[in-house]
Amino acid sequence: ELQSSRRTKRRSKRRWCVFDVARKETEITQLEKEAAQPAFWDDHQAAQKAMQRLARLKETVAVWCGLADRMRSLREVTVQHAEAKGHTL
Repeated sequence: ELQSSRRTKRRSKRRWCVFDVARKETEITQLEKEAAQPAFWDDHQAAQKAMQRLARLKETVAVWCGLADRMRSLREVTVQHAEAKGHTL
């Protein structure tokens, strides 16, 4: 039972990391700096993997930032609607 609980906690921490946009943005910046170095392209396979990782990171960040923008907009509309009805949130 204790091991099962530990596994669940580890999985939970890993899931949380999946949504760590700030860490992904930091990794994007690092990969872009590395890609700007001439020696980066000496190992074509490694460079290709890094560029694929960069593309995936950028896509993930764009999706999450878009969702966050939508959530903010929805909240604003909800608050305005509630205030118009005389309610507070």
